[in-house]
Amino acid sequence: MTGQDIIEGIITKADFGYGMKYKDEENLYLKLDIQQFDGYECVQLLSEEKIGKLLLQFRGDYHGECSISTLVHRRVYLLNAEQTNGVPDAIAKLPPSEYVQYDWIYNDNWN
Repeated sequence: MTGQDIIEGIITKADFGYGMKYKDEENLYLKLDIQQFDGYECVQLLSEEKIGKLLLQFRGDYHGECSISTLVHRRVYLLNAEQTNGVPDAIAKLPPSEYVQYDWIYNDNWN
């Protein structure tokens, strides 16, 4: 692996609510279980203000809308920049290095 690896994966489960993050019962989080194409699994936790950003990236080309349930079975790209905890640092619909309309959305797993 290099300093910044991009890993493809698929969302296997999407859920949201309070209490999704350990010891944080007061804030709303989106929890995505992802099967990475390199064989590993990971969880991405996104805080309330990032949920809308993610849904905007994944809104449909034909219907123009997206919901938490429509994220399941969608392909994603994960940025593994620091490689300190084994969980990729950010998520995007397509790699921002190739598709400028997308941005990395950094997870809130550790902060």
